[in-house]
Amino acid sequence: MTAAAVEERAIELARHGSLNDEAINELVRMADGGRAPLEAAARRFVARLHRRSDDFEATNGLRLVNSALVRIGWESDCYPRLRPTAVASHEDAPIAAARTGRAGRRLRWRRARTRLAWS
Repeated sequence: MTAAAVEERAIELARHGSLNDEAINELVRMADGGRAPLEAAARRFVARLHRRSDDFEATNGLRLVNSALVRIGWESDCYPRLRPTAVASHEDAPIAAARTGRAGRRLRWRRARTRLAWS
């Protein structure tokens, strides 16, 4: 399905006040569950709104297309690589993110003072 067809159908659905699940599901079916036609239609709506910001049909059509994109979700072939954690022991776990700045300096000072007291 082409972006123009998705755009026209979204405008037609928005014109009739169909901002519900059935309209969103119809757009997802028109795009065959893929993001490409919906993203192209969204770009067309955005360009249309840049030309004329008071185009309420385009605004409601873009709302429908964005809802359909959310319904489909993300398509990703790669997964983000997880960074190894810098946690050295169990007691460091709650404060692993506070290693920098003033809180981190206080923490390091407190640990050093505790180690000196016990040695």
